[in-house]
Amino acid sequence: MSNTCVAIDPDGDTLVILAIKQDPHPPSTEPSDSTNSTEPAEPAGTPDSPEFIEKHFLCSKKHLTLASRRASKMFSSAFKEASKQDDGLYHWNFGEVFDAQAFELVLKIIHGKTRGLPQNAELELLSRIASIVDDLECYDALSFFTERWLSSYCWLYTLPQKMDKTLAQLILVSFVFANANLFQKCTQRAARYTSEGMPTFDLPIRADIPSRIEESRTEILQYLVDRLYKVQDDLLHRKLGCSEGCRAMLLGSLLQVMRAVSLYPRPESPFYSLRLDLIISSLSDMQSSMHY
Repeated sequence: MSNTCVAIDPDGDTLVILAIKQDPHPPSTEPSDSTNSTEPAEPAGTPDSPEFIEKHFLCSKKHLTLASRRASKMFSSAFKEASKQDDGLYHWNFGEVFDAQAFELVLKIIHGKTRGLPQNAELELLSRIASIVDDLECYDALSFFTERWLSSYCWLYTLPQKMDKTLAQLILVSFVFANANLFQKCTQRAARYTSEGMPTFDLPIRADIPSRIEESRTEILQYLVDRLYKVQDDLLHRKLGCSEGCRAMLLGSLLQVMRAVSLYPRPESPFYSLRLDLIISSLSDMQSSMHY
């Protein structure tokens, strides 16, 4: 496995090591001649083993431990990372978990090497940085830049109208970067657009967040079901409506909508397969039709 080294701190005493997966067959820039090829053909269906290179970042243990609670705990423990290796350096190996570009930005900020950092960051990069910040627990050290990047992004974004990867990324970055307003808006959207638990799209979102979103979705649906059946009972007992004809029309319309969105017969919690956005839209359409 080959490696490259980036000197975050030229006088550093710690190697932060990442494994980066390489394309085993990069696109060729030369024309191929299949008739004159002497290389044996690979058997069809044989998967190529992934190839990796190591990227080393020469860092300062002091800066790492001051910025990162995880680093502080690890370097004061009995783990092998707390002892110098044969090359006289501490080694902290993260494997292939994190993105190298995002990790380099995080390490530069931790070491105060902020010249040349990007003024703005796309959501994909922000979510990768958030994954690293949450893992290293270096929230305070990155807060100035992450707040600025997220604020710049928020000037341009619009919240998704469905539960997709973009919404999951916004939930991740707003939580890690402590943007309470954005986090609340995004989790409300997630509760509205999910039906059987929030998908995380392989993002390192803390497990309690999807659980809380699902709990919120269930509570809202329970309240909605209870209220709709209360309206149904009130119509049947002549507590609503201006006349028999009016009550009959309202009750018929209500039952049609409830049946169309699987609220009739009465569903039971946790209301799997029911989506709030579809129910709310159908009820709104019913309300609009009552005016004509």
